[in-house]
Amino acid sequence: MDDSGNLLKQYPYVTSQDVDYLREGYGALGDISQLVRCINTARETQQANGREHVLAGPLLDVQSVHVLPKAALKGRQVFVYGRIRVNYLHISDGRQMHLDIYNRSADDAEYISPTGGNLTLTWPDDNNQKVYDLWMKLDKTTIAADLYLKIGNRTAPLAVDDILVGDTTKGDFEEVKSKVIGGKLCSATVVYIAMPFATLGRLGIHFSSKDRNIHQVNVAGKISARYKNTYGNYDWEEWTLFESKDEFEPVNLKMNKYLRLSRYWLGKPAYSSLILDLDLRDFDANTTLIKRKVELFDRNGVFSTEYLVTVDGLTIRVHMPMFSYQPDGCCYESSDSDESDDECVFEDNLRYHHHSMPVTPCASNLVEFYSVLIGRRNLMALNVSGTIEITTDHNSQYLFKSIGDDVVKMEEGDKVLPLLEVDKEYYDCETLELKINLKDVDGKYKNKGFLTYEIDFSGRPFWFNTQRCSVIPGEDGFCALFYSMFRKACLADIEVHFKVKNVCDPLIYGSVVAQYSNFDYSTQFKREYFRSVLFKRSKKDLAELGVDGKVPLARCVVVVPMHSSLILDLDLCGSTVNDSLSFKKEFEIGHHLFTMETTLYELDIKLSWRDASYYESGKEKMEDMNLVSLKGNNSAREHSSYQQELQEHVSERVDKERSSEEKPFELEKNVEASDFPRPSREEPVGEIAKLSYASIVCGPKGKSTPSASVPPPFTKGTPPPPERKPVLRQSNPFSTVLRDYNHQRVDKGFHQEGKSLSVFVKNLPTTVSIQDIVREFQNFGTIKQGGVVLRKGKDVGNCYAVVEFEDVKGVCNALKVSPIKLNGRQVHIQERRQVNKNITSRGREGAGRAGGRGRSFGMGAYQHNPVVMTG
Repeated sequence: MDDSGNLLKQYPYVTSQDVDYLREGYGALGDISQLVRCINTARETQQANGREHVLAGPLLDVQSVHVLPKAALKGRQVFVYGRIRVNYLHISDGRQMHLDIYNRSADDAEYISPTGGNLTLTWPDDNNQKVYDLWMKLDKTTIAADLYLKIGNRTAPLAVDDILVGDTTKGDFEEVKSKVIGGKLCSATVVYIAMPFATLGRLGIHFSSKDRNIHQVNVAGKISARYKNTYGNYDWEEWTLFESKDEFEPVNLKMNKYLRLSRYWLGKPAYSSLILDLDLRDFDANTTLIKRKVELFDRNGVFSTEYLVTVDGLTIRVHMPMFSYQPDGCCYESSDSDESDDECVFEDNLRYHHHSMPVTPCASNLVEFYSVLIGRRNLMALNVSGTIEITTDHNSQYLFKSIGDDVVKMEEGDKVLPLLEVDKEYYDCETLELKINLKDVDGKYKNKGFLTYEIDFSGRPFWFNTQRCSVIPGEDGFCALFYSMFRKACLADIEVHFKVKNVCDPLIYGSVVAQYSNFDYSTQFKREYFRSVLFKRSKKDLAELGVDGKVPLARCVVVVPMHSSLILDLDLCGSTVNDSLSFKKEFEIGHHLFTMETTLYELDIKLSWRDASYYESGKEKMEDMNLVSLKGNNSAREHSSYQQELQEHVSERVDKERSSEEKPFELEKNVEASDFPRPSREEPVGEIAKLSYASIVCGPKGKSTPSASVPPPFTKGTPPPPERKPVLRQSNPFSTVLRDYNHQRVDKGFHQEGKSLSVFVKNLPTTVSIQDIVREFQNFGTIKQGGVVLRKGKDVGNCYAVVEFEDVKGVCNALKVSPIKLNGRQVHIQERRQVNKNITSRGREGAGRAGGRGRSFGMGAYQHNPVVMTG
């Protein structure tokens, strides 16, 4: 057996009490070094990253049924029999389920004292019971009571009633509810707790002894349970799991070894710990076995689920493995529906058009983040500071970032934290990790935790295409993240133009929310947290419309699963009128335009559909040319700088290729998009096809703009295709902006020592002007004369700018405060790096191909929200 001193020296997060505890309880198993390492790893991880997430879902737990005889039965012996049944829908397939928590015949009626008492509720005790068959969710769940009294030789009805649980709770926290049912002779009070964020576990009290001569122990006493760290109306109510005062419960140490409880399956809020009050004694020897309060689920690691103690050679092990919620709300494949390309409908004063576009994006692996809930007691007002960071194998970005004095104010009653636009794509992702580090500046809230996924899209895990909720317990509160992971999905760029007639410069309020046609939004809880809020303003917080009545959406890009449609739920109103425009519109993938006109409003919705394969194919070509290599680079800022350097270099190559004698790229007009072949995903053979930046980023169809195209690549074992003159669809406006800018300023804006004097500013609103940018950025340093270049892309809905300073100090000051707010929108600042003049068509000078194929990135600055992952 390992020496304690060596173990403590090797594992600094383990104490001598831990070693003694493990040796006392697990010493019979031999070497305990592996157990010591588990404790050390769990504590080290918790200190560095905080609490680990828990997959949670809605759950009902019936805690007690209290029967109280009335005055008419005074002095009479009363017995109760009958059935209490919970009817609910299965969480995965929706089939009707039921669970009898009380079921007694007249011959087995339960005695109730004249002063009243609780019925003995029971749950299945079969170890082979499927846990998800026992998960009683809240929606469409009822508690059906059919109870009777037995008084001497006579019987009388006690209560026959159905209790509808309901799918909402106060504040979306745990809520204890009760209902009194009964008649003239007796009443019964059903107490249950509804938990929107819950997990389910199976409790076991195990006995063992080293003395082989001891075959049985007779146990008496009481075990009760309660929750700790709750934020609803739960107030330390206890419920009894075992009670035997004048009798005993035999435990066979050779066979079963478990103490029989009234119930084994316990639900609990995902953000709470569980307190077990154990007071057990040996009935025969009248000696105490254990008298202690044990707290479970208060930390990370497997040992948070159990407690072990040894008394006089008898070992008692309390353990409760938890089962996370199996996500529901699945998006199933739907049948194709026929819809005309151009549909026009007239209804009184309402006129609208719906057009479809024959564009079918390729499916990609995508993740969509819907919302983040900040749970705290009484939903008190907070000033939130901190970060929510998304990290993969080679990149990181912020879903939320508020550092220093730039705190986010959450008013009393606010639940959802405003999120930043996630604007970078991810390739070759094997691991996805979120790190949460949030706090209130006044100390009223603190949350630090993480969640990690090993991505394997080929394995088809059950949680794809589902609504997921991860809960991170914290101090004085918790954090809940709502998201979905899709195997096959595409991206939709959304623009909404809203005009109020006869008003020149209107202000509006209302909401624009995106959801999916094949997802379950049957409950208020799911409608509130599992939809993407693109725009939301109140009458007290009016929004100003942009050019041509453009609505300032907080998010412009959403993920749409391939076997679903996108539904936009709009409720918009002008500040000077009383009637709002409210409706839902479903867009099948490929439909791109919807117009509506009423007596008060004009509405235009434009959708541009695209996929990640444009960037993936271009990325793989760039890897072959060794333009960049970012292996092991986890810096978001350096990644963005490399991306811009890459974009500038490729733009410079476009002009060189156009003027070359070989003229591999020729321009044509009126060539369909289907005539443009996608780059092969296989390793090219022979000469690598030349690549333009416009061939990587393809924008939506529109006015024809000449741009370079990519010839079909040669693949192994495939003869070269015949020569042709392909032409690309209209290139993305962002690529045109970069190309124009790079031609003008590719050699400017850098210090003679190679340090950048300029920054790249993205996600600017379309209403921004150069004067606005100068007014904001002159606070960071002296701006050069004519040092602000601004470009606008109407199809994208954002502006992009480059700001050049007189010295490096201005760049450093600007980077420190990123992101900032400018004209009501959060904008991001990145360092602009110098282009290496010695880059050749085969890669960086001296790079060669000795390093093998490294990872590189597509155009991250164009993406707004979704995360793209391939595995």
